[in-house]
Amino acid sequence: MELKIEKCPKCGFTLTNNKLCAKCGYVKGMFMQDMTKYNSIESDLDLFLKEKWEKYIYNENNLLIFLLGPLFFSYSGFFWIGMILTFISFRIGFLIYYNLGLIIFLSCFLFVRFLYMTFLNTIVLWLINLKISLLKKHYVDYKIKIEKIKPTSVIYVVLAFIMAISLSIIFFL
Repeated sequence: MELKIEKCPKCGFTLTNNKLCAKCGYVKGMFMQDMTKYNSIESDLDLFLKEKWEKYIYNENNLLIFLLGPLFFSYSGFFWIGMILTFISFRIGFLIYYNLGLIIFLSCFLFVRFLYMTFLNTIVLWLINLKISLLKKHYVDYKIKIEKIKPTSVIYVVLAFIMAISLSIIFFL
């Protein structure tokens, strides 16, 4: 039996249980003209994350989270959190490797990465919602500010990695 994933004919988003669109509210079997009362304005989270919205909501970026670890915060727009956590993980990793050995280091590394894969999307979404609520509080035209924000950036990952390495080298000496 083949499982067929259907897309919403209105917005192209994946239908949950093959009958309901979580993005625009389309319900399979209802006429399109009846859907006008169910349509909602794009959510702030959708405006913030743009095309990456589905990956964050459904936790479809596990491989990226596993590879980046704490740098995923920097990738998601929280540069300082990612840089500080990367620095801390480098320091703890060095301590574990030099004091307890390679096997313990690798097992701790994998355990922490699986924890990141489990909880990091939830934490990042909470931080994004916090950022949006702060923008709402301080700006009347916050939707324009949200649309200008770039949701993900590889440059921030590289900068945070370089800064964390530099700090580790400075404090190691």
